[in-house]
Amino acid sequence: MRWEQQVKYASLSDVGFRRKNNEDAAAVHICTDRETWKQYGHLFIIADGMGGHAVGELASEIAVATASTGPTHIARHDSASPPRLTRACCASISL
Repeated sequence: MRWEQQVKYASLSDVGFRRKNNEDAAAVHICTDRETWKQYGHLFIIADGMGGHAVGELASEIAVATASTGPTHIARHDSASPPRLTRACCASISL
């Protein structure tokens, strides 16, 4: 992808047949300048709710909110490596 390319995206989620509420969450952060984009890229995150588990919608909302602080937040905390990122995400939903 090049910086000059326009990013188009859409989001759709459905409660499905078994649930009364939608437990999914999503967020998009498009970089506003070339330098940030070069360093971190855009962020697209989807968290599937933990259907059937207590407060599944809260878990997906927290996961999205935590990751949505932006890629610069992740880099500042040196969590960009997969094992560290996994631990950081797990820690964010361990209430």
